[in-house]
Amino acid sequence: MTQFFLTNLISFNGMLTYLVAEGKAVDVVYLGFIKAFDTLFHSILLEKLAAHELDGSTLCWVKNQLDD
Repeated sequence: MTQFFLTNLISFNGMLTYLVAEGKAVDVVYLGFIKAFDTLFHSILLEKLAAHELDGSTLCWVKNQLDD
């Protein structure tokens, strides 16, 4: 595991712990893109998502998931 992954995991866990302790509702969705989109050109998928007005930070996140 990379340092970046571990840092994000620890931060995410801390945030979840805090929200639960505050009595907040917490939903977590795990997505695996690699096998789902391994047969298409990622650039085309990203262009189509952008055409549907997906915001820039979400597009960047999707691109990073596809590149892993």
